[in-house]
Amino acid sequence: MVKKKEVIRNVFSGKEKIMLHALLRNGRTFNTHIANRLNISSQVTGRIRNRLERDEIIKGYSIELNHNFLGIKTFVLALFNIEGSETSVMTENLVGFYKVLANSITHIGLYAFKDLEDSDKYFNSLIKNFDNIKIMNTYVFPSEGLIKKCPRNLFYNAVRDFDGKGSCNYSEFSCKSSRKIKQLNNSEKDVLKQLIKKSNISSKKISVNLNRKISRSSVNRIRIKLEKRGIIKRYNADLDYEKLGINVLAFIFVNPRSDLIKKQDTYIRQCHRSKNVIGCYRLNEETTLFCGFKDLNDLENYINCLRRDYKGLIELKHIHLISPRGVIKESFDDLFLSLLE
Repeated sequence: MVKKKEVIRNVFSGKEKIMLHALLRNGRTFNTHIANRLNISSQVTGRIRNRLERDEIIKGYSIELNHNFLGIKTFVLALFNIEGSETSVMTENLVGFYKVLANSITHIGLYAFKDLEDSDKYFNSLIKNFDNIKIMNTYVFPSEGLIKKCPRNLFYNAVRDFDGKGSCNYSEFSCKSSRKIKQLNNSEKDVLKQLIKKSNISSKKISVNLNRKISRSSVNRIRIKLEKRGIIKRYNADLDYEKLGINVLAFIFVNPRSDLIKKQDTYIRQCHRSKNVIGCYRLNEETTLFCGFKDLNDLENYINCLRRDYKGLIELKHIHLISPRGVIKESFDDLFLSLLE
């Protein structure tokens, strides 16, 4: 068996950059739309996309759903010391899982639950049933504390060869109500399940895949309705950190001083705009930033900027380093699908 050659690069042709920019803005952008922008045929555009997918620079296509519609109210950031197998902590509630480099903390996991009771039940079970797992710390926070979980700005900057200019303007559908998932009918649930598995799937393909008879036009109407109701927030293209030249990931635990509360809105806006911040979690007394960098020098520059911009307002408590190959899981798909059953 011939081993597939691994491709790691962060230099892209002009056409590849335009395609990646379009997909980062909207993961459901089809070849015909990109072809019109590039003034080339959709067949040539398809070959460019196929090459990016073949090289696994584009890993897949996912969907971001509104947590409130699905009843997800509680998040837990857990710091583990795991000796041996990691499978005991791999559950559908685990939406992010990372192996930490050279530290007493060996793994960091981000979990999502319907409520505190579910989270307590899960972690009590871990403590009781698995001797190889030590839970070093857990940070429980409500869905409002999930300020950001999106690598788009980082990917966008990597495609631009780390020029540090600007950020990506992504498409997001406005949420006009707070209705619960129970108000979805079976057809809507079936369409959502197909989109969760592959968000850029065509309406025609969804229609073919469904057991119940739903026409292509009906599938399209359902999808647009879900967008307008705010259940579907956006469509994502999932890119590979390492193959974009992102070589360092870090969880940065920040303890804000009381004076920072007055500047909290500014702080949150900066987290959203930052080219480095993938995730921002507001914990009980701390804020945790999950960031990506080209190298350790880039990380050092970011830390220096934090100290300069928030001098006297924050205390940097811990920094846990992760390599791109230490990203074990980053996906809500398993949880979304289970909640739709």
